[in-house]
Amino acid sequence: MTIKKDQIIDVLKEVIEPTLGIDIISLNMINDINCINNSVHVIFNPTSYHCPVAINVGLAIKRKLQSIDKIVKVEVIINNHVDEKTVNKIISEA
Repeated sequence: MTIKKDQIIDVLKEVIEPTLGIDIISLNMINDINCINNSVHVIFNPTSYHCPVAINVGLAIKRKLQSIDKIVKVEVIINNHVDEKTVNKIISEA
């Protein structure tokens, strides 16, 4: 059984943006979710270009998705951040 986008959204509702105390789905911080063969690709937009907690939220997204048994691969991309390359490298290596 493959993972569905709705299941991903439900799990991501548990990821809270720490400075606002609101989940990232309600804040419309997820630009794209692709689920193919139980691999998940998520594009995440932080609250601001200089968001100091972007990496923490990106890692929380990755950990939360990795906790789903059906998922075999997770890729989280942070978009529109001053240090995009570094942040994305850290998340991909986690």
